[in-house]
Amino acid sequence: MRIILTMMVLFFSSPLFAQDALTVKGKVIDFTTGEPLPYATVMVVEQEIGVDTEEDGSFTLVLNSFPAQLDIEYMGYESASQMLEAKSDDLLFELIS
Repeated sequence: MRIILTMMVLFFSSPLFAQDALTVKGKVIDFTTGEPLPYATVMVVEQEIGVDTEEDGSFTLVLNSFPAQLDIEYMGYESASQMLEAKSDDLLFELIS
């Protein structure tokens, strides 16, 4: 019984570990002022996923796979794009108005 319980815990928790490996975090700011850009759009077009940044310009995005191209858009600013090959917790996008 103990072995079955252990196997069930490992089986059901493995997606949580896998999800962490595909998570990217970052921040979108104004290039000139350094101010955060709230509600900027961060998307991965080929995976059909995306998020809006928080009020402090930060975002967390769970990807389906790597590599992935992130596209960032904010009204009144030039778009930015970056190809990601692996997980990152400190992406910084500086958009030019």
